Amino acid sequence: MQPDPPQNIEAERSVLGAILLNGDAAEVAVETLGPRSDVFYSNPHGTIYKTMVGMHAADVPIDVLTLITRLGKKGKLEDVGGASYVADLTSAVPTSANIEHYARIVLECHRLRGIIESATKAASLAFHSDTDSAEIMEELEASLTALQHNDLQGEQFTLDAIVPEVIENRCRIVEGKVEPGLLMGVRSVDEVTQGINKGDLVVCAARPGVGKTAMLMNAVHHIGVERKLPVLIFSLEMPRNQLVERILSIHNKICIADIKHNGFLAQQRLGTLASTAGDFTDTKVSIVDASTMDITEMRKHARRWARENEQLGFIGIDYLQLMRGQSNRKRVEEIEETSRGLKALAKELHVPILALAQLNRMADQEKNPYNLLSHMKGGGSIEEDADKVIVLYPTKAPKGDGGEIDPNNVLGWCVAKHRGGPVGMGKLYFEKSTQQVMELSEVEQEPELPYSEDEVLF
Repeated sequence: MQPDPPQNIEAERSVLGAILLNGDAAEVAVETLGPRSDVFYSNPHGTIYKTMVGMHAADVPIDVLTLITRLGKKGKLEDVGGASYVADLTSAVPTSANIEHYARIVLECHRLRGIIESATKAASLAFHSDTDSAEIMEELEASLTALQHNDLQGEQFTLDAIVPEVIENRCRIVEGKVEPGLLMGVRSVDEVTQGINKGDLVVCAARPGVGKTAMLMNAVHHIGVERKLPVLIFSLEMPRNQLVERILSIHNKICIADIKHNGFLAQQRLGTLASTAGDFTDTKVSIVDASTMDITEMRKHARRWARENEQLGFIGIDYLQLMRGQSNRKRVEEIEETSRGLKALAKELHVPILALAQLNRMADQEKNPYNLLSHMKGGGSIEEDADKVIVLYPTKAPKGDGGEIDPNNVLGWCVAKHRGGPVGMGKLYFEKSTQQVMELSEVEQEPELPYSEDEVLF
């Protein structure tokens, strides 16, 4: 009589119960186990887990009631033990805090079963003399390598399972319960892009000094400071203090030169600046300060950030071409590896990544903004892997503005690529002194400084 395969039913129940207690725990479970249901030994548990993964991917809240409803619609409720069994899963654990520990137990049992299955299949093949030994060893090695790296991606989903999830998510967007995408805070750009979406790699490209870091910092201020959503910034070009100075300048509408360079604010205005420190108390904006980094190191930081936070905002990178490859290859190949890795990371964490990128010198000669897409520094892989590409460029003030707008502060923008959506272009106002990016209609005829000139001491 053969012993039962390795299994831990209580650990499986604990994983499912933890997700029911905290729907965001599904992210940890998927990161550890992958999306496939066969990692669970119990078929009913696998069915429940697969349903949870589908709900999480569609941004549908996961709790006892919504899960029972979803299983009922699919005709799977009785197959998993009925509503009472689903409800009882919450009693398996007191809290969702230890879900990663339970998930690793489930994964370990799955791997052990996989080893047994692979070894048994290899032994069966070895007993047949017409089977080449090299072929058997190659197949055994491939199956064990897949288990070692937890290669659980690529599960098949049928249309009858996906369509209801997509329609339900669209309905929630129409009803205003879910945003179509995370808005960056610049109205005209947001109208074209519909925000930065979960799983998307969005690239904001420009020549040096045009304003791409300012665009990123305005998004950080809007999403991370005003909306208090978790934001993770990888600063590869500037020290963290310089990024914070830009955020302070945007937040207080104070000239950045007076914060960081030759003078200091008069006592009254310095007190005003200090008094706004409380506005940042509940923010969850994290900055990783490094001169360079490869995709593996970035992935570790991002996964930890995702585990530690709920209702994620976005990941920002300043800037993409400063990342290094994982091996000594041609620079173009390293950038290809990096851009593919960033897109995969966005999908894995179900979070938008806003990566800055530089355009090459030929962009200065380009007359058509849409063609700037082909002037990405480091090759075409960035534009190929990106879901959306926003290019920024210097441009002229619109005709008929009456001279109220400083032509040196007019910033052209073009959504040159939008996978599954419209492209478009327009003009913004980049107030370089305060680092604010705004609509031209928001510019006052004579902007009032937050302090008089005689209050600034040099």
